[in-house]
Amino acid sequence: MRPITLVAEGFTAFRERVDIDFEDVGFFALVGPTGAGKSSVIDAMCFALYGFVPRYDNKNKVADAVTLGASQARVQLVFEVGGRRFTLTRVVRRTKAGGATTKECRLERHLDTDTTEVIAGDADAATAAVTSLLGLSRDDFVRCVVLPQGQFAEFLHDKPSDRQDFLVRLLDLGIYSRMASLARQRAAEADVRRDSLSTRLTELEYATAQAERDAAEAVTGLASLRERLDTAQPHVERLQADARDARRLVDEQVEAVERFAKATSPPNLADLAPAVTTAKARIDGAVAETEAAEALAEVAEALAADAPDGQLLRRIIETYAELDELTDRIEMTADDLTRAAETSRTKRNELEKAAADLDAAEAAVRDLDHRHAAYTISQTLTVGAPCPVCAQPVSVLPGLAEPAELTPLTEKRDRAAAARRDSEKQSRTADKAEEALRATAAELQRQHEQLRARITDERSLDDITAEIERIEGLHLDARTKRAAAKTAQSKVLVARRQLAAFDDELTAARATYTQQRDTLAAFKPPQPTDDIVTDWAALATWLDEQRPVAEAELRKRQDRQAAAAAEVTRFVAALQEDCREHGVSLPGTVTYEALCRATDVAHTKAQSAHEEIRKDRKRARALNKEIDTLAERATVAKEVGRLLSAKQFESWVLTEALDDLVVGASETLRRLSDGAYSLTLTERNDFVVIDHREADAERSVKTLSGGETFQAALALALSLADNLSSYAAAGANRLESIFLDEGFGTLDETCLDIVATTLEALASSERMVGIVTHVRELADRVPIRYEVRRTGRTATVERVTA
Repeated sequence: MRPITLVAEGFTAFRERVDIDFEDVGFFALVGPTGAGKSSVIDAMCFALYGFVPRYDNKNKVADAVTLGASQARVQLVFEVGGRRFTLTRVVRRTKAGGATTKECRLERHLDTDTTEVIAGDADAATAAVTSLLGLSRDDFVRCVVLPQGQFAEFLHDKPSDRQDFLVRLLDLGIYSRMASLARQRAAEADVRRDSLSTRLTELEYATAQAERDAAEAVTGLASLRERLDTAQPHVERLQADARDARRLVDEQVEAVERFAKATSPPNLADLAPAVTTAKARIDGAVAETEAAEALAEVAEALAADAPDGQLLRRIIETYAELDELTDRIEMTADDLTRAAETSRTKRNELEKAAADLDAAEAAVRDLDHRHAAYTISQTLTVGAPCPVCAQPVSVLPGLAEPAELTPLTEKRDRAAAARRDSEKQSRTADKAEEALRATAAELQRQHEQLRARITDERSLDDITAEIERIEGLHLDARTKRAAAKTAQSKVLVARRQLAAFDDELTAARATYTQQRDTLAAFKPPQPTDDIVTDWAALATWLDEQRPVAEAELRKRQDRQAAAAAEVTRFVAALQEDCREHGVSLPGTVTYEALCRATDVAHTKAQSAHEEIRKDRKRARALNKEIDTLAERATVAKEVGRLLSAKQFESWVLTEALDDLVVGASETLRRLSDGAYSLTLTERNDFVVIDHREADAERSVKTLSGGETFQAALALALSLADNLSSYAAAGANRLESIFLDEGFGTLDETCLDIVATTLEALASSERMVGIVTHVRELADRVPIRYEVRRTGRTATVERVTA
């Protein structure tokens, strides 16, 4: 994996968007003060690829990666694997519960410069795709690509037992324990499967060679039986044809006998002719009655039509009634008007008296004011204002007492004024009521005159009433006679319907006669005439003669049918015995066709049984072979489980892994140290350094200087990374990048120079090398620097070329 570009926004120190370009970069340093956000760049790469942050203790905890105060963090990484380019975008969002969700994720493969295709659309799918692309899990990626501070120096100096525990975890040697468990499980499954197959094999013991031969003989015998049945078919068909012909003749004679029995005349045929004569007489009488009633009805209707208009006379009577009612209302209104006029005069008198009482009360108040003028004037004085009498400024108010009779006189005046206002109101109301009644009386009188003018008939009310009764009598008489005419007409209709019914019966009798005679036409019945009664009598006499003859012929034909059926039964019985000898399951009703079908069924079953025995013998052979294979598989699986569960196996694997690591690390260390050093293992699996400058002398790795220790630890780390990638279950792509977050600040100047030289030598290969440091002397020797700085509330990254 080789990063190309990295974009982060809202991620840890990078509150605002930061874009980092790694295109054509082989060796770079992330520099800046402590806490500026250098390690966050490596964290962002890991988060984009696997959705976790390596520095957090809990690798599933990503909520802290979101910048404080932000709602989400977004990281996009463009990277290459094996020459193919990919873009991976991953987003983490805070949730209301205080956690975070990383479901939003998208992995795209670049097809050309402008075209991409989506190969994963969610977080889980993207992580699985990255693991497959790199051939490394997220933990293996951290161990191989992102080298944590000091871990591999500790690995170099650890005791063999601690190193062994580390390798067990690092190389996931528990897989062999799982393999042993799986081998034992497969051995048990093979045993269970073998036992199951053995049980099934027992169920197939019946399928012997003799059983197969017997089944084949049964198939041959039934085939021969079917051939004999086919040979007998022409004779059976001739016998069955004779039986069918005899049955057909019997059926024809039975039908003839039934026809003779069914032919009967209608029961009321003799009564139909008199009934028709009576119906015709009724029609003639009803027609005459109808004509007389029609004449009377027309005369009455003519008289009613010539009579005066009764509606006009009834309206005159209604007008007289309205006049009577209006006269009553006029009289009542006159009485009301008299009473209203009297009330109006009374209210005017009361108003005159109330006005006089008010004048007297006001005069008494004025007289009192005149007699006590000094008090009245004193109520208008104001200190400093001129006096209305002497025109001098008032210096002191006189303070005169109010006259004792002033209040009673004032209250009496107010009551008189209120009484006058009430009388005035009542007088106006009475006047309005009188005026309204006068207007009503005038309107009623006008309406009375209009109604009187509408009466133009000079006859009296009694004469008009008598004329209306005479007119209504004429109309009633016309309706009565018209109803009588309709009744007579209905009698005509009833009589005609009765005649039609009788005609229908005669027609039905003729149709029945024709139908029954046609069914007997083959026997030559008597010829019909115009008289249906005579025709039915002749047919009945003929039927009485023909019935005995038909019954005698029926008995002869039945005897011939019985003989033919007996012959068929005897021949089929002989075939039935042959079928029984061959074990054919016979039906309840035995016929030649049923024997053929039963033989076919038995032959098919015999063939199926023979085929089943043949297949079961083949299954038994296959089961024996599979049982042998399972026994061998169980033996091998048990042996694998025994070998993998031995304690020496893990020690052997660890020793082999350490040997591989030492070989690779020695090659790298010799290259990094210009051939000065290489590594080897003691019998106790301790690391020692071979000093080639001192005649290949061996010495403890603890005697190395700081820079030399860094070289040895880095060589061991690179060898471990290379070997771990080859151990990956799915196979890993070549690791094209390595990022070191080592603590360079504790190295002296000499060691720092060795480290810088080592990193420069490592970067000269095709692998990208990135370091995280705040040591300026080391950073200055790196060709590309990414300077990380805190600016306000966010961090920025600036690319600087040395």
